[in-house]
Amino acid sequence: MKAKHVLLSSVALLGMSYFGLQNASASAVPSDSQDLTNVTPVYAVENTSAEIEKEKFFSQVKIFDGEGNLIPYTREELEEFITFEPNVSTLSLEDFATPYSMYTTFDYGPMTFSYGYYIGKGTYGQAFLNPAETIVTVNGTAQDFSIVAYNDSSGGVGSEAARMNFGSGWSGTVHYGGWATTLKRDKSYRFYVANHSGKSFTINNIQLWYNWQG
Repeated sequence: MKAKHVLLSSVALLGMSYFGLQNASASAVPSDSQDLTNVTPVYAVENTSAEIEKEKFFSQVKIFDGEGNLIPYTREELEEFITFEPNVSTLSLEDFATPYSMYTTFDYGPMTFSYGYYIGKGTYGQAFLNPAETIVTVNGTAQDFSIVAYNDSSGGVGSEAARMNFGSGWSGTVHYGGWATTLKRDKSYRFYVANHSGKSFTINNIQLWYNWQG
């Protein structure tokens, strides 16, 4: 009798489990009348994360003229010549291309640094005629840094011509298109990447567009 009781209990348990799974499955499938207004799509979560990262980035961007004066751009104005795509974005570097202008590209990196370096080989890097834009890709999280444009002076570094501060705490790719308007044309410039934090981080690549004929 004891064995029979156990057998019957097992059958009953299996039956309860079966019908319980059936009911659970039925409730998991949304019906036409089910309210889905509070369901958040995955793409919406990704877009929200991207917007948070963009807000963090643009709140720190500062651009200075050759006299060291901060140019008071609004975020809307900055977005006219700066594109920032955080690592949570699916945008590729090909999406940064500008097919309507003639220019030469120069790639430099990766560089892991704590203080600073000039773009290009040599003590003061390379001189670039009519620079227009830069695409900067950070590996990991950026520390507070700037890219400084200096006037070329007979193979050396002259006075500062412009500066963009990128801030810190973000990851991704920045396309800055402001050199064409902040730097005088028909002149050559050298670029220095300055780490203001003293903490080491890596820039995978800086692509500089120069010989701009746009």
